Amino acid sequence: MGMSRIDQLIQELCPDGVKFNELGDLISRVDGSNRKIVKSKIQATGEYPVYTQGANQKPDGYSDDTDSVIRDLPVILYGDHTNSLKWIDHAFIAGADGVKLVK
Repeated sequence: MGMSRIDQLIQELCPDGVKFNELGDLISRVDGSNRKIVKSKIQATGEYPVYTQGANQKPDGYSDDTDSVIRDLPVILYGDHTNSLKWIDHAFIAGADGVKLVK
């Protein structure tokens, strides 16, 4: 049986092997990641963008709720129902349903 494409790439690009890292060593919990607002609190306008787990990369609305703002940035927002990822590098508010934040 021949060598797989991934084996070829490793041999070509990483002849000394590939370093293994535990996922927990590479990511960390985001300060304030438990602060989220429910859908009924998302407005058409406001000071802070609100991102939910949807595939859309644009804000899903806005809010003025300063107690819910995430400032530990940048973060990756992951939607656990949609498997969507968003890179966010500005103050924002997370929508409650299915949103996970990691750094």
